[in-house]
Amino acid sequence: MLITDWGDGARFFHVWQQAIASHADPSHRITTHVVALCERAPTWSQLNAELRRHLSVLKNHWWGLSEGFHRFDLGSVQLTLCVGEKLDQLKALNAVFDEVWQTGAADKWWFKALAQKSRLGTVLHLEDDVPVELLRQAGFVHHPEQNTPHTWTYQPSWQAKQRRPAPVRVGLEPEPVLVIGAGLAGSSVAAALARRGHTVTVLDGAEHPAAGASGLPAGLMAPLISKDDNPRSRLIRAGLRLSLQAITHLKDGYAMSGLLEKKAASSMPELEGLEDWSLKQGKDVWHPHAAWVSPAALVQHWLATPGVRFQGKSDVVSLRQQDGQWFALNAQGQTLAQAPRVVLAHALNSLSLIKSTLSKATGSAPASNILALPEGVAHGMRGLVVMGEQPTVAKDWPTHPINGNGGFIPNLPTPTGTAWAFGATYESTNAEPLNVDQHIQANQAKLAALLPELAHLIPDSQNIDALQHWQGERCVTTDRFPILGPLDEAQTLWLCTGLGSRGLSFAALCGEQMAALWHQEPAPISTDLAKFVRADRFFKTKQTYMHD
Repeated sequence: MLITDWGDGARFFHVWQQAIASHADPSHRITTHVVALCERAPTWSQLNAELRRHLSVLKNHWWGLSEGFHRFDLGSVQLTLCVGEKLDQLKALNAVFDEVWQTGAADKWWFKALAQKSRLGTVLHLEDDVPVELLRQAGFVHHPEQNTPHTWTYQPSWQAKQRRPAPVRVGLEPEPVLVIGAGLAGSSVAAALARRGHTVTVLDGAEHPAAGASGLPAGLMAPLISKDDNPRSRLIRAGLRLSLQAITHLKDGYAMSGLLEKKAASSMPELEGLEDWSLKQGKDVWHPHAAWVSPAALVQHWLATPGVRFQGKSDVVSLRQQDGQWFALNAQGQTLAQAPRVVLAHALNSLSLIKSTLSKATGSAPASNILALPEGVAHGMRGLVVMGEQPTVAKDWPTHPINGNGGFIPNLPTPTGTAWAFGATYESTNAEPLNVDQHIQANQAKLAALLPELAHLIPDSQNIDALQHWQGERCVTTDRFPILGPLDEAQTLWLCTGLGSRGLSFAALCGEQMAALWHQEPAPISTDLAKFVRADRFFKTKQTYMHD
């Protein structure tokens, strides 16, 4: 549903009430998507009183509503608030609506754009008078049997021209799906698809989830600031909003701590509306809506979504498609699981799996029908995090995480007390690997530069027994954006990888974006941002079956 004028949220509240009533049956898994446009987002106190009373959960996330898209997860109802010039926001929507509530004056260009977001039978409710000729020119018709003269239907008398490739529509009917990889990317995708009714099997070679880079004790969620507020900064903010909503469902393993970024003011953008995200503090920047979280706790939460099943000790080395089914095979050629659709979400291993599948392609999936990403689009970056016991009494001990060239996280609860963590190192897998001692000493140098008064926490190589450490490997793309999209013409083989060091910020967003593509739902990001994560961006000629 599209609401063309958010106003004070009263119309949305009415729609929300109706949706909640229709979702009373616990077996009802259909998600109601509401997209609302507004020139400028109202403050919380300016919202409809009934909405504030019944949807108080929104209050904790009603901040930083600058120009762009903002997704709010309300369970069975998803709200996407699009802030900015309305016609621009309408054009930037990747959605086709079943129902539209039209408020305010509009011209032919508006209704032309609205028609492009409508399907045959879309119902248009007019809350203000509109010239009949404008509606008819755009393809809307009014039938005498309709209850009100203000209700129209999109039913053009002409055949609409196809100016761009058809959007991805994998299929609205729920079906089994295989997700390979049980880290942040894989678990988020699995949860997003399961919420749409799919039964999802998550395969991983390890015995338990989050055994790779997602297994570190704690990670940081924080916005990325840039002078020009570039697409990566905007995409991270969009993902961070979803991730911050997701972690509030955890029982423990996180804290909405805020974060101080050292010596970052020189890159702080002077853009209206970002004050809620980041505030200057001398040469530093304070991010009030930042958090630390245990990635493993978030992974476990997503894997606990009804409809998701984790299958460990399942190392997939190749895929084979036959008779409409994908078979995940181990090194001995045995089938580990099968399903009509597969999502590869296993970092760099995903790219290796694509190569293996291409070399062994048989049956109905010849190699020519599978996209092979060019060499070098992604590489591995090794990293190590150290953790130690926090002193019970410490003068001037930080009360919140501090980030710079490495991140320091204090006050981590552990079974034996309280701990601190610092990291991570950033070493290319193309270089000669450092040993553990060298990684730890690299972290010591970073900590000494960031917080000289705490440099003693990481002792020299002769006294590191008191420290714990975790190692992992990130999958980093050449342009630092995730890779998301179908790899075959039938759209049965998908890729979600390349989250790099921003897995905690990108994972929830990637899951929701993929689910939106599968089900032709409103996307959580605008079309101009979505192009930066498309899997086919690395090709000079875009594939016609890719999402546009």
